[in-house]
Amino acid sequence: MLVDEIHNLNLATRGGAESSDQLKYLAERIPATFIYAGIDVEHVGLFTGVRGRQIAGRFTSIASTPFIYGTRSQRDQ
Repeated sequence: MLVDEIHNLNLATRGGAESSDQLKYLAERIPATFIYAGIDVEHVGLFTGVRGRQIAGRFTSIASTPFIYGTRSQRDQ
């Protein structure tokens, strides 16, 4: 399961906290691989505080760079 835009989750708001709880609930009950994608998630507060540390403890963070696609060869890759 791919979840994009997680950098928009703000754990300081009720909606953000409820959304993170729902994602945690789904990950605990659905036998699937979950991939969460976002920008600067380590720096936007998603992994801070008690709730954030619980979220961070469930994942392995893998940093990546944007794909280059300026040439046909790059797009083919």
